[in-house]
Amino acid sequence: MSSYYMQHMLLQYGRQLTTARRLAKHRQAMRLAGILPPEQSPGEKRSLMVRRVTSEVVENLLLTGSDNPVVTKIMTRLNTALGEEIFFRFPPGELDVILFRHDENGDEELGVEEKGKVMGLLWHIAEEVVNETML
Repeated sequence: MSSYYMQHMLLQYGRQLTTARRLAKHRQAMRLAGILPPEQSPGEKRSLMVRRVTSEVVENLLLTGSDNPVVTKIMTRLNTALGEEIFFRFPPGELDVILFRHDENGDEELGVEEKGKVMGLLWHIAEEVVNETML
């Protein structure tokens, strides 16, 4: 009975390989004809993936206050680079995040210019951490 399953699995695997080869030849012919853009190098693909993951980390994890190890590393580096502790908050009813700095006088909201600089630095640091973390 097990040999039947093995033969069936190998048959399916062979069909998948044949289909993959046909698709690869078809894609190559379309590229040569100028219908598809040229294939990206592995480095370009990786950098595009790093940007996508960084975007997800910043938008979904960091700004919502996740305890993910990558987020913790990013926040540690950001606070070290700025020399102060920064918090991200989404007030109820607001669409935009508000940044606060924590100091001895309490929490103080950052201005528009400071917020832009911090968000730029945040993106840069997040991209570095994601690039280091990705295989």
